Amino acid sequence: MKKCSILACSIFLASASILLNSCSSNETIEQTTSLKISSFTNSGCKLNVETAKPLTNDPNEKVQYTATEDGGLKISHFNVYFNCAADIYTEVALDNDSKTIVINEKNKSKEQADCMCNFDISTEVKKLEDGKYTIIIKNEAERDFTFDINYNKDLKGEIEIQRPKYNLR
Repeated sequence: MKKCSILACSIFLASASILLNSCSSNETIEQTTSLKISSFTNSGCKLNVETAKPLTNDPNEKVQYTATEDGGLKISHFNVYFNCAADIYTEVALDNDSKTIVINEKNKSKEQADCMCNFDISTEVKKLEDGKYTIIIKNEAERDFTFDINYNKDLKGEIEIQRPKYNLR
């Protein structure tokens, strides 16, 4: 086994120390944080008239957003296109640097029905600071939708989403 010379070992240790110190800055690498969901509502498949609890009877896909009294934000996404057997939930994250809120609408069901239908989804997140935000709504159908808001206590709005109409069933 070869012995390391004192000079070679010193150079290796100095290099390793420089690399380790350069990686341990005070900067936060992870800028995305999960937002606390304070309320979530899922209508169920709107084709199932016995169990569905639609939030709207309007057939158009749209998004409504409202500031809540406690400083939160409620976003309702109407007529979201999923498999009829979908068990929908949402995950919400905030990118602190870009002030971007990403809402992922997901299906946790392993079942697949032989039909597609519309769902109404409403998600409410806790406290936001006043200011401009970009909202990105994503779902498994890869039908992402992006819009901007200027969050304040009086915020209220609605956006109709223009998409091709699908034959349901």
